[in-house]
Amino acid sequence: MKIKNLFFLLLAMPLMMVACNNEGDKVVKDPTVIVTEGTATETSLSFSVTTTNAEVAAWVVVKANETEPTAAEILNNGTAVEVNSVKQCTASDLEAGVEYIIVAAAKKGKTAVKSAPVKMTTSKSGDGPIDGPGDGNADVDFTATH
Repeated sequence: MKIKNLFFLLLAMPLMMVACNNEGDKVVKDPTVIVTEGTATETSLSFSVTTTNAEVAAWVVVKANETEPTAAEILNNGTAVEVNSVKQCTASDLEAGVEYIIVAAAKKGKTAVKSAPVKMTTSKSGDGPIDGPGDGNADVDFTATH
């Protein structure tokens, strides 16, 4: 009888190990969203919104002295953006010479995330566009005199 029980125990052990194998489980990735500064004019701000693993995404622009919205508020009231890509966006009809915060949110299932806020300032009246981060190269003409 003991040999029979031992036989069934040895037979059941490999089955228990197969039942615990999780290799077939899918890994669910949380969504991500990033805002990247672009250029500013007197009345507009240009920037990009990059999303991955998202079902929906949106962005908002608020004055820097206002309360930053939550991810849910951004998704419900913001400007929708195509997901899982890099999209160029422009906020227009803004006030000249004012600092703004741009923030975006993305959601997949029940998981919603918010980007880090990006501060940009519209140019003052009469100023040209304000470029965002660039390569640092500029064309400059010099005239030497003696």
